[in-house]
Amino acid sequence: MKKIVVLKNDAIGDTIHSLPCIKEILNLHHDKKIFFLLSKRNKDIYSFLKNNNTERLVFNYNLNLFEKIKIIFFFIKNSIDEVYILAPKNIYYYLPIFFRKTKFYGICVNSADNKFRPSLFLRKYLHRKQINDRRGYINRQSIKRLQVNLINEQKINLEKLDIKIGKNDFNFVDKYILFHFKKSIFDKLNWDFNRVVDFMNLLSTKYHLVLTTDIEGNDYVDDFLKIFNVYNFNDKSYLNKDKNITYLHNFSGLAIFDLIGNSCLTIGMHGLFTNVSSYLDIPTIDLFYIESREPEDIKSALDAAREFSPFNKKYFKIVPTEDYQKLKLKIKTFLKYAK
Repeated sequence: MKKIVVLKNDAIGDTIHSLPCIKEILNLHHDKKIFFLLSKRNKDIYSFLKNNNTERLVFNYNLNLFEKIKIIFFFIKNSIDEVYILAPKNIYYYLPIFFRKTKFYGICVNSADNKFRPSLFLRKYLHRKQINDRRGYINRQSIKRLQVNLINEQKINLEKLDIKIGKNDFNFVDKYILFHFKKSIFDKLNWDFNRVVDFMNLLSTKYHLVLTTDIEGNDYVDDFLKIFNVYNFNDKSYLNKDKNITYLHNFSGLAIFDLIGNSCLTIGMHGLFTNVSSYLDIPTIDLFYIESREPEDIKSALDAAREFSPFNKKYFKIVPTEDYQKLKLKIKTFLKYAK
């Protein structure tokens, strides 16, 4: 049996944009052995990829020396026919030099400062490549489009990998808006706790609000536990305080897909939650924070917006500023799209 390797040791949010490409790979190579090299961050997503002909290999997001050597020995031990580089780690682009019989497909990046990843020299060893050219603004394609083009340039419509959404572990509410609070970004907007609570009250005017926050926690978690209803994922307990806001405590893992997929609308800073929400065709409010108004930060934000374009139409991007009242008006406009 021929062997295929997909190199995608990445974050879950970025992996979401690779799913149409992965679907093409699974369809094209359904009769071959497919190895998915994933990271400890996105390894659980393999449950959506698993099949009789697939196998998962787990490494760190940032490969250490031992892991790099392990990957090289994996290629030596196995006769690999094709490799898809969907996570642009530098070491991956050196592999084609040494494994000439293997066909390597890869995404290349041309940076605005005229730096090339991989180098023009290494690109010569790729069997096929697609270039993410960040040097201009015209005719830029999204990451998901570029990756699908690696497999099939004739593919007009992108097809999403099917992700089955189950019921939530909790049953305290049926219809809800999901808000993911990322404290580090709201701190940069100079929001204090009172403003955060006021914002959540706005979001909970029509539907129940379900609140999540950083996995590693933050200074507000104790306050959330005191003020709001609490659902604890560890012991499945629910503390009802007759509030219209429920904080999900100890929340993590693939439950995020069920949580988002059953929501009326998802709102959060640009990242994992907004990417998954868009993929699942849930109305999404993306708070797209830009570090500063310096040209390089604006260019970086525009690049991210183009490269990680949404999957659905009901996707509303708002650039939050310190003008809180203006933000509230915009949010009120888009809350009506909660389904």
